[in-house]
Amino acid sequence: MDFNVCPFTDPSQIPICDANAPFRTIQGECNNLRQPFFGKSFTPAARILPNMFDDGILEARSIAFNGGTLPSPRKISTTIRIPETSITSPDFTALFVPFAQFVDHDTDHVPVTLDADLEPIECCEEGQFISETQKTEEEIQLCNPIAVPRGDVLPTRCINFVRSVAIDNLECSGGPIEQLNQITHWLDSSNIYGSLPAVAASVRSFKDGLLATIIGDDGQEQLPVDPLTNCTGTATGTCGLAGDLRPNEQPPLGAIHVLFLREHNRVARAMKALNPGWDDERIFQESRRVVNAEYQHIIYNEFLPI
Repeated sequence: MDFNVCPFTDPSQIPICDANAPFRTIQGECNNLRQPFFGKSFTPAARILPNMFDDGILEARSIAFNGGTLPSPRKISTTIRIPETSITSPDFTALFVPFAQFVDHDTDHVPVTLDADLEPIECCEEGQFISETQKTEEEIQLCNPIAVPRGDVLPTRCINFVRSVAIDNLECSGGPIEQLNQITHWLDSSNIYGSLPAVAASVRSFKDGLLATIIGDDGQEQLPVDPLTNCTGTATGTCGLAGDLRPNEQPPLGAIHVLFLREHNRVARAMKALNPGWDDERIFQESRRVVNAEYQHIIYNEFLPI
């Protein structure tokens, strides 16, 4: 790749869009034919409000509107207390929050910057701030550790905090850094099907349009095992594999992943029965389109109104 050329304006990098294409692309390009990069994976996250960098370019905000220094986020989180309440509701169930997380995992995943060896960066040393003279250039650029006030229940004075991966804007016109979104920005069920071709391939069986599964102890379809991740906190010590990297963060979220996995395969089997002449690819894409329509219907007609 030529880093002197903006990939978002380089003609050789711009996706060729087919206005009559019947199915969404896996990477999210070409939903907007005039701006084919809009919503594509590995492009800048869209902003609702302008940035508030201290220097207008990249320095994290530290100055209050009155000119004073902003307090530590830790001080704010331990000072502002929201009373714990338990209010029963006839409308909401325990799935309300994990479904919100499921939707979030379909639209954004901003990665944290790693070091040159692709290892996590530590901005604190044994719970204490690293002196300016001992900081590497990498730590100066990427670390923004959080101060723990004296008297806090935490025994440390420093909470590790690393800046997210930065990227130029779609015009590569310079100015404030943007944050990289490594998944598609659309409600396109990328949490089920992936945001990159390799991920999309890893969740498919390539038979009769079905997603890959394992059969659980209950005889039902479950997420396949992720061979690259170890989940030591689970009963089997294995992680489920899905289109998004985060299906194992909590059991209810994983349950929703399983639900949509089974729904895709239910639809695919129905498609196969109705259209015995269709090949695997056609069944998969048609089923993906139906499941995504169901998913969007739930979001706009049931989830968002409440």
